[in-house]
Amino acid sequence: MDQNVINKWALDIIKKTSCFWERLAINNEIIRENGFSVFFSPVYANPKLLIIGINPGGNFARDHHIFNKDQINNKLPIIHDYFLNDEDDYDLAKIMRYLFNFNISLLKKSVKFNYYYFRTPSENVLYKQREFPEIYKFCTEQTLNIIKVLNPEKIITEGLGVFDMLVKLLDFKKQEPIKESRLNKFRLIQRSSKNNIELIGLIHPSGSRTRLIFNENKTKIIEELKKSFM
Repeated sequence: MDQNVINKWALDIIKKTSCFWERLAINNEIIRENGFSVFFSPVYANPKLLIIGINPGGNFARDHHIFNKDQINNKLPIIHDYFLNDEDDYDLAKIMRYLFNFNISLLKKSVKFNYYYFRTPSENVLYKQREFPEIYKFCTEQTLNIIKVLNPEKIITEGLGVFDMLVKLLDFKKQEPIKESRLNKFRLIQRSSKNNIELIGLIHPSGSRTRLIFNENKTKIIEELKKSFM
């Protein structure tokens, strides 16, 4: 698909999201103050890797009131969020570069967005918003459209909750999970596939509830990623 066509399509999604955000922001201070963002990288058709997170977080002290300014001005990212300058670097970006150090060019050329586009201090704050059913419906429709149009070879979800949602929505079949070594209880990675697209769920690398498990099993996670990307 022509890149100009892709750019126009991606900007249309941003415009729709901006209109939806403006409507929610009238009566919701959290939505209004924290903004939104859809894409965190340049957008290409048929990427080898599509990364889907949960929802935007970020440095609230640094980004307050300016988080969504570029996208409100209808601009697409020209640099992948995981490869910004040192001043704007953050934990998740550092961790993802560490995980993909064996194939850093793949990460640089990946397309990144989140399942939910609205920024909150935590995932749970988003779910508690009275407008969350509307947010879920809107973001699900747009997210499924993004996956369909971009048609990636592989998808990684930053968080197994997003993986579970997509497996259900896309009618994929789960494979047996790879679990952590100490208790053999918590999922580290789980795979699924359909129509030549592989979906890989990754334990969230920087989540407050999963960070310790992730840190204890980084080597095992990297070896599993190599099986899919080398």
